[in-house]
Amino acid sequence: ASLDDAKKELYKVDLSLIPVLAAMQFDGTNINRHDAQAKLLALEDQKRALEQMIDTVAKESGYASPIRVDTCKSCRNGSRKRVSCEQCHGVGQFHSRVPFNPGSNDQIVAWLHYHLMLPIQGQTKGGGVSVDSLALLRLRPLHVGAQLLLMYKQVTKYIGFLTAWLKWSQEDSKLHPVFTMARTRSSRHSSQDPNVQQVKGEWREFFVPPPGRQFIAADYSQIELRIPAFMSKDPGLVAAMTAEQGTRASDLHAQNVERIFGVSYERQQDADFDKSKRTRAKNFMFGALYGSKGKEIQAVIEKAMLEEDTIAADIPSMKEIAAAIRVIQDSYSVYFHEWVPAAIHKCREADGWVSTLYGHVRYLPDILSSDRYLCEAAERACVSHIIQGSAGDILRFATLRIAELIAESPATMTLHLTAHDELVISATDVSDWLVDDIRTILELGQPFAPIPLIVDVSVGDTWKESHK
Repeated sequence: ASLDDAKKELYKVDLSLIPVLAAMQFDGTNINRHDAQAKLLALEDQKRALEQMIDTVAKESGYASPIRVDTCKSCRNGSRKRVSCEQCHGVGQFHSRVPFNPGSNDQIVAWLHYHLMLPIQGQTKGGGVSVDSLALLRLRPLHVGAQLLLMYKQVTKYIGFLTAWLKWSQEDSKLHPVFTMARTRSSRHSSQDPNVQQVKGEWREFFVPPPGRQFIAADYSQIELRIPAFMSKDPGLVAAMTAEQGTRASDLHAQNVERIFGVSYERQQDADFDKSKRTRAKNFMFGALYGSKGKEIQAVIEKAMLEEDTIAADIPSMKEIAAAIRVIQDSYSVYFHEWVPAAIHKCREADGWVSTLYGHVRYLPDILSSDRYLCEAAERACVSHIIQGSAGDILRFATLRIAELIAESPATMTLHLTAHDELVISATDVSDWLVDDIRTILELGQPFAPIPLIVDVSVGDTWKESHK
């Protein structure tokens, strides 16, 4: 079958990106091994302290840990007890309480749910009781043990990150993530060994540029809101995306906080404002954009709380989520009541085929299914593919153009990472004109006019510093 011009262009872009991604993997990204090792040692100390605290709390709650029986080796390995044995005084065995093992899901289930009788929060894929991080987060208000176990799981996860990074960077003090375009259906890049999409916040401080260089991080601002505004022409979305940056009119999430929680924009600027309201409003908005259900939005908010320890708020109820989504849908009615139904109808008319703005297609046969669950999941995937897939296309175009810029001066610039909607470059002699040049390249000639494609570019000596 012949390809139309748009698909041919995408095909060429994808082929051209293969050597770019291979070069990113080959060049790698420097790791501050000294600081990473120091952080690892501190986390291991914290892990041991948490093990002791959890064991104490479990014991004080009346939970009976298993008893370990060891044979006295002085009594001929237990084959014959000796009354005169000075080690065991003729008993022949030693009985000791086994400390609580916070790494054992069986013990956690036995303690929290069968001993303390805390409510079960979910099931594993195999049908067992789930005690993953989300389950512990939900139990956190009910018992201090859940909070300590949650902290233990988080510390263990970070120890795993640092241990792997130190192992992989032994040879040249670099990480060499494997980037690919084939693992995601949204056409975004993915990575593994390590998955840099998971590296957030303070953990980015260990990623450093080569000596004599600085990082330049270029990140698309609110691209997953700008694409719906451009495609639907919804007046509310268009007004927010075209307003002057830094104003109430441009802060869509602040507007939603006002609508949902009744907190004025001015009050939101106060230092004591409950920032969790903004977190919830953002997740209500993005959940609504993709047609997510209440349980899914709950899970997203809970994950945000796990990733950001400063967020401490009650998890919204199904009733609260439903009310918030109605407010959002009424506020952006053209998008929700006109464009989304039209996009889903178009996918059905095309026998399940849906395309991004630039022609990346995905087949969703379940959109024609009589099974309501499968059909609704396909409808959400349809909308998600159009928005997230188009954002992925934009990043692909930008990656290729940045690679072309670097090819003109390979001795002074290197493309190291791509994560979500961000590119991370290192360069010597970072100047204002270079920053402006990178921003202009990533703007791609403003394809969504009048909706501006805004690129935030920052400079720093670590990935964390350059991501502000």
